[in-house]
Amino acid sequence: MNAKFLLAAISIVPNFAVGQEAVTKLDEIVVSPNRDESSLSGTGQSIFVLDQDKLEKAGAAPLLDTLATVPGVLVTRNGPAGSSASVLIRGISKRYTAVFVDGVRVDDPSGPQVTFDFGSLLSKDVARVEILKGSQSAVYGSSAVGGVIYITTRKMSEETSLYSANMEVGSFGTKSISFSVGEKIGSTSIDLNANRFTTAGFSARNNSITDFDNDGSQKSRLNVSIRHELNRNVSVAFSASKEKSKSEYDDRYSADQYWRTFDESNRAFYLNANYGAFKNKFEITDYKINRLYSSNYQADGSRETVSYRGSF
Repeated sequence: MNAKFLLAAISIVPNFAVGQEAVTKLDEIVVSPNRDESSLSGTGQSIFVLDQDKLEKAGAAPLLDTLATVPGVLVTRNGPAGSSASVLIRGISKRYTAVFVDGVRVDDPSGPQVTFDFGSLLSKDVARVEILKGSQSAVYGSSAVGGVIYITTRKMSEETSLYSANMEVGSFGTKSISFSVGEKIGSTSIDLNANRFTTAGFSARNNSITDFDNDGSQKSRLNVSIRHELNRNVSVAFSASKEKSKSEYDDRYSADQYWRTFDESNRAFYLNANYGAFKNKFEITDYKINRLYSSNYQADGSRETVSYRGSF
């Protein structure tokens, strides 16, 4: 029996080797260097890509934890998940990092320094992240001297499965639940993503002298996108998202509990028209944010953009 098994194995291996075909590895496509699709090797830029496989392994972990693994990226956070957090590229101040989510710039315009708070964004919300290192002021303006972080959320209509549901439970009373569904009907693609994240957290200032409360946080996010191909050359797309978050934090000198809430929304409309080598993209975006603190301080900000880009 052993001899027959060995012979069978030997006879299969050569046939398998002969039957193999050469595999051609295609160059990776990125959009962050010039806001249009281009090959990674032809950009001449320093770009690091976090694909969906890497992000799915992180599960419900904050996106901040995944970004911390990228060379040249420094992550700062003032407490547990959900607390104020920022990202520095190559050591340059956080206000010089431009952040985009699905093509919409989401740096907070309501503060004295226009920055993006990564504290409430989860890896499972995202399908892809491109980190463009070095000055990009020629394309993105003076606030992109440090670099650009381009985030693309998940779209089930572009994946093999049409829906996904997930629930996770962890330490410090952490719970996460998410649901995604996508459908492609003819020339129209529709995607819906919803998730909820809560954690009791821990005290960022716990010591033996003063008993500080745990710093909990909670976040809810809803995202919808629709894309329709009018013909082989022209397509239109619309996306909208709504996110509400609340996080607690300790006072510097006392055990009093403080909190802050963020209410964010963005909308975008895109028109793509490609005729041979001539590519055209027209877009309208709208981003709004409201920040409210337990001290009754409130700030509102908004950003509206209208742009056209043509390439040949």
